[in-house]
Amino acid sequence: FGAQDNHALFVEGASPNSGGLITSRGTVITTHSPGSAGGRIKMLGNLLIDGNTITTEKDNAHGLWVTGGPSGTLSTPYNASTIITKGAKSHAMRADAGAQLVFDDSATPHTFLPAATSNVSGAGSAVLNSDGTGTLVRVATAQSLAMSMTAEKQGNINYGALAENGGQITFSEGADSGGTALSANSGGVLYFASATTAPDAAGSRVQLNASQLSIDF
Repeated sequence: FGAQDNHALFVEGASPNSGGLITSRGTVITTHSPGSAGGRIKMLGNLLIDGNTITTEKDNAHGLWVTGGPSGTLSTPYNASTIITKGAKSHAMRADAGAQLVFDDSATPHTFLPAATSNVSGAGSAVLNSDGTGTLVRVATAQSLAMSMTAEKQGNINYGALAENGGQITFSEGADSGGTALSANSGGVLYFASATTAPDAAGSRVQLNASQLSIDF
């Protein structure tokens, strides 16, 4: 896929009963232009990802991107996928504009972190990104970012989780940061919470810039 802002998979819905659905199983996806995501969900669209390999080559080209509220659904119930992004500010999984992106394997339907391997190598790229007031990315239950990535490569800083511009990323109930770098800026919030099992951020460095770190155990 080559035109800017054209995405390999794109699904959108304006109301709960009109949301489209795309199911992608065992697919190899590569995008080659700035802004072209592997998969994008807008508003109330629904996307099921199962055992895919997603690669984006250029800047601002996210692996999986959920935008707008109320949010659509990203389902990852079966086989893990591989997500590779190479451009600057190209996140493996991004939510913005009030979207809610939750990975909770105790929920119905189950939603697992979809990436067996998330490799982000461009400057300012993260595995999880939450951008904008009202936007939430939450990892619940004992799931780990479980990624293969270089935290600093050729002077480029990459992150496991990046919350910015009022967005929030929450780790709860045994969720594991995988020892990756965590960052929040411009009003972003990193939130660690637990009612039963504390989340694990062992080995992670935390970078805050005009932002907030909250711990509630």
